Amino acid sequence: MRKGFKIIFKAILIITAGIIMLICGLIINNRIYYSKYNKVNTNTEILTDNELKDIASVYQYITDFGNDIYNGFDTQTELIIYNREYEFLFTDDEYGDEWKFIGHDEITEKNIYRRKADTPQAFAIKLYNHWVASFCTHDYYNVSILEQVPVFMPPQMFLLDDIAYKSIIVHEMVHALQGNRDSYRVDAAEHIHNVCSAYYGNSDFNNLIKQEGKILKEAINLTDIAEITSKVREFITIRDSRRHLCGMNYDEISSEKEIEWLEGMARYAEYIASKGSKSIIAKNLDDITQKVVVSSDDRYYALGMAEIMLIKKLNITDWQQKLFHEKYTPEDILTQIFSTVQ
Repeated sequence: MRKGFKIIFKAILIITAGIIMLICGLIINNRIYYSKYNKVNTNTEILTDNELKDIASVYQYITDFGNDIYNGFDTQTELIIYNREYEFLFTDDEYGDEWKFIGHDEITEKNIYRRKADTPQAFAIKLYNHWVASFCTHDYYNVSILEQVPVFMPPQMFLLDDIAYKSIIVHEMVHALQGNRDSYRVDAAEHIHNVCSAYYGNSDFNNLIKQEGKILKEAINLTDIAEITSKVREFITIRDSRRHLCGMNYDEISSEKEIEWLEGMARYAEYIASKGSKSIIAKNLDDITQKVVVSSDDRYYALGMAEIMLIKKLNITDWQQKLFHEKYTPEDILTQIFSTVQ
């Protein structure tokens, strides 16, 4: 008995020591990254050459591939990049008022204006009579992440490499495209948050929305149009069942559909632009089944993206006209397909 106790005690000591060593390793790893980025100045009045090259890569990507994602996407030529103290506007036009002209930049081939940052946001903002994408500098993003993650958490899970950083700016530029085509709709949709949070603890809701993600993922991996259409039918049927079983009201259903329109369209562009990224956060963008498991708005980003991917696979005509100008949602377009195969 005593010998057995000693073996168990020794095993507990080994496991405890292993856990302590793991935690210490995680903390050291976190502090190494923090030390590296803690030296970065995120308050500068001008952008560095590397930051300008980041923006140039975004413009080059939009020029080369924007129209492959959405028609006219290459027309989004304005962009705001901010650090802790300033916002920098990249444009082909002239601005006055609070914007100070910095000069014409040869790297991005854009005019650059600057103003003091006043609660900047990662989305798109109204600038006078149009929408402009807005996001932080690459260094400011990484510094902000390190300031927020717990000391024992690996920052590599959240940091962005150059490709992933570019893809997130592309995401925000889609919001500007949406806003410039339907300003009132984006005005309303951008305030939709915590969608269906009242059902986070509802097992029926959670089980069925997981099934929706699974079916969409299966459909994306198919090539036969008839099989894809069959999966669309299954997806719509389960979605209708979830809403009926849970007694969801009109506003809740509308919020689901609108956030899938707003963020699903942007997430799709982000996913396409992130190809080749080694960042963990970018590699998991197409993991639809895993995304819907987490009770957060991000599940609708993933579901909306999957719906866009299916719409493109099905070669539906006029889908962009409907999404950008006629207040359709991705679900509406797939529902139309479902209606035609009854």
